[in-house]
Amino acid sequence: MEPTHSNATRLPSLSVLACIGLLAGCSKPVDPVLARVGAREFRAADLRAEVDYRMKKRRPIPDRETLLREMMTQEALLQRARQAGLDGDSEVRRELNNLLINKLWDREVASRVASVNVSDDEIKAEYDRNLERYTQPPKVRLAMLQLNGRRVMSDTKRAELRSRMEEARRKALEKPAPAVKGAAAGGFGPLAVDYSEDVASRFRGGDLGWLNQGSSGYHWPAAVLQAGYALPRGKISEVLEIGGTFYLLKKTDERPSTVKPFEQVQGALRHALLQGKREALETAFHDEALRRTAATIDLKALAIVELPMNKAVVATAPKSEPPGLPGGRSFAR
Repeated sequence: MEPTHSNATRLPSLSVLACIGLLAGCSKPVDPVLARVGAREFRAADLRAEVDYRMKKRRPIPDRETLLREMMTQEALLQRARQAGLDGDSEVRRELNNLLINKLWDREVASRVASVNVSDDEIKAEYDRNLERYTQPPKVRLAMLQLNGRRVMSDTKRAELRSRMEEARRKALEKPAPAVKGAAAGGFGPLAVDYSEDVASRFRGGDLGWLNQGSSGYHWPAAVLQAGYALPRGKISEVLEIGGTFYLLKKTDERPSTVKPFEQVQGALRHALLQGKREALETAFHDEALRRTAATIDLKALAIVELPMNKAVVATAPKSEPPGLPGGRSFAR
């Protein structure tokens, strides 16, 4: 005979069931599966996330069914691409890696780079430190006659060349070429055609153009240039013989040293300083990433690696240290 239960003994069980039912009714509804593509499930949360993404990108949002079908189509294509092994393709991996790096940059560095600023005091201090860069040395403009000889030649030939250059000097003093603008610049005028063998200047009245005062960084002999620099403006030198070649110089013009005003370079300086700060920030970010991974290079192993490169190009390339490792750390086997 089965035992009987009183109402008192049954009430607690009914109460428990009622409470369970009440709790179930108050709990958050389960997000149902809306569709499947292979093992991929699509739920309402996926649709909402897609809508958020399209809103941020200002892309049109279709109705729910069309949106879901577009997402399913994309997933089906992705699965097919993976089945074809395209996710292992080197170009795909490279593009994915670049995308990840760009996302990391946008998240951790881009805002800091955008906030980099350069003050007016920094720009002025940079200008003062590099004042020499903005200073033009004094300039002189020379004209030259040149008769070519040899280091070893007969006395007769030497006397002939000197005599011709002395004749050119007399003519230049007797009838100076008029001061004109342009290539001739009041040099030796037509005399240069008859008394000069310097191809570059003979049809320009012997004009050598503007030269930095005192500089020997030109293809004419230093002694010839120095003689020209030392002349007063408008004066003609004595006949010079250097290495068997005869020269005659005239200083046609001169300019004092000038300094480019701060206002003219302020914009370029600001840009350069900003670029330098941004590059320093990027370098620090790269170095920190390498430090976190304890990156190392096996220089011995690297030295024996052959790359499919043009050997002629490699041979002329400057030797450089392995990039990227902070402090030049390496390890050897």
